[in-house]
Amino acid sequence: MARVQPTGRRGDQVLLTVYPVSAPNAAATTTLVHRLRDRPGLAVAGQTAVAIDVSQALADRLPLYLGLIVGCTFLLLLVVFRSLLVPIKATAGSC
Repeated sequence: MARVQPTGRRGDQVLLTVYPVSAPNAAATTTLVHRLRDRPGLAVAGQTAVAIDVSQALADRLPLYLGLIVGCTFLLLLVVFRSLLVPIKATAGSC
């Protein structure tokens, strides 16, 4: 971390702004966000944290989307060619 600046206070909660040394999309910044989130009672927000969360959510759902696309392609080819062999070869060749 390059700098930690207190930004606000409400009751027993304190809002801190953390400025990392590395760029927002660097691996060191991602590691910093994960290390801060591992501490109990600490919440991390901001554009970098949101980008990390969105990237993880997309990576988690990617196999589902790919399976859906391959399945729909198989069904479409099955209807169009009225054959079982052509869609199997086409979908097996795309994987």
